[in-house]
Amino acid sequence: MNFTTQDALLVNSLLFMTGFIIMLFIIFRYNKRLSGLNSFGYYFLLNSIGALLMYFKEDISHLLTIVIANYIVILAAMIMITGIFNFYNKKAPYKQFVIISIVTIIGLYYFTFIDYVYGIRMFIYVSVNFLLHVYLLRMIYINHKEKNEKFELLGVIIAMFIFTGVLRTALVAASTILGSSFDIENLAAMNIVLMG
Repeated sequence: MNFTTQDALLVNSLLFMTGFIIMLFIIFRYNKRLSGLNSFGYYFLLNSIGALLMYFKEDISHLLTIVIANYIVILAAMIMITGIFNFYNKKAPYKQFVIISIVTIIGLYYFTFIDYVYGIRMFIYVSVNFLLHVYLLRMIYINHKEKNEKFELLGVIIAMFIFTGVLRTALVAASTILGSSFDIENLAAMNIVLMG
């Protein structure tokens, strides 16, 4: 059985949609006691939409399925960071988010429509997403150290997300270097599901 990246994106979208539905129940139950919960719901919803748009890249315009879909996933990470800042009663870095958004959208657009270079476009998407999640993990770790609390489950999940992202990048690079390999492509696709 050949499990393609397209299949993985559909499964990923369904996993994030399931997470969104679960988050809705949590938000309705705990929203008055915990600030910032809405951002977790938006995180799951936007990731689901982004993966679903990427799934339809053969059928819909590249502006929607590449540029906007990739940015939606990055926007989801920024919204998650904003929610964590709300939990910690700190001010989110909105100016940095605007700069990251502008650079990301211009880079994705340029390397999709003006000078098509798949590798650079993927590098922009992966590196921005990676750095945002590393920043999020760092915030959780700093809060853990300052308040001497137990390390939160969210930190473990984000660390796993970062690890699977690095693994997927390594697998894609290996398949490019070694040529098209059935096993490596299957592993990269399965890794997309693990990220979900």
